[in-house]
Amino acid sequence: MSLALHLRLRDEPEAAAVARRAISATLAGTAMVDVDLVSLVVTELIGRLSHLPPEGDSALDVHVDVTAARVRVHVMGPPQRADAPPEPTLSAGWSLLLMEKTVDRWGFDDGPATRIWFEIDLPAGAGARERSGTSA
Repeated sequence: MSLALHLRLRDEPEAAAVARRAISATLAGTAMVDVDLVSLVVTELIGRLSHLPPEGDSALDVHVDVTAARVRVHVMGPPQRADAPPEPTLSAGWSLLLMEKTVDRWGFDDGPATRIWFEIDLPAGAGARERSGTSA
């Protein structure tokens, strides 16, 4: 069994909050998934990808997939150099360092859009389970 969440968000200040609420609602009750960590890293990535002025489509796409083995997330936004992190300040610019310290794997793809992804491994057999209180 697996869970998936796919969001297309307008590049606006509320995008991170909308993503956090959707992640929390989708992953609530899912065994062994650190929902707070997933939400935190997604929030940082949305902030990172929303700092450029729009060139055409300025939407942000968030994909969260949970399987028995891992949580895989990618956030796609306007083209930019994902490998050239801005200097961290007190309030922003920590996304790549945060991923380096908290997730199992991460990377990025540049092209017509920038896609930054990360994976968090789950303990064996702990992946996407039915939420308590739901029926099959």
